[in-house]
Amino acid sequence: MRTTERSVVQLLQCYLRAAELETRADKEPLRSDLDVKGTKAQVLGRTEVLEAREREREELLSELAPAIDIRGHERKR
Repeated sequence: MRTTERSVVQLLQCYLRAAELETRADKEPLRSDLDVKGTKAQVLGRTEVLEAREREREELLSELAPAIDIRGHERKR
């Protein structure tokens, strides 16, 4: 496979992974059987999960940047 084709495949795979992560994040409900103290812990835990996902998304996008640049596409932030 040529380098350009490989870059396009990698780009598409990264976009697919990012989309899968976003879809999964939308489908995961918060637990509703907690008291007020538990709710605070739940919110803090959920925040950590979402921040970890954001870091993973940023990492994936940083891996995509060279492929995007090679293809001459404009990146959005």
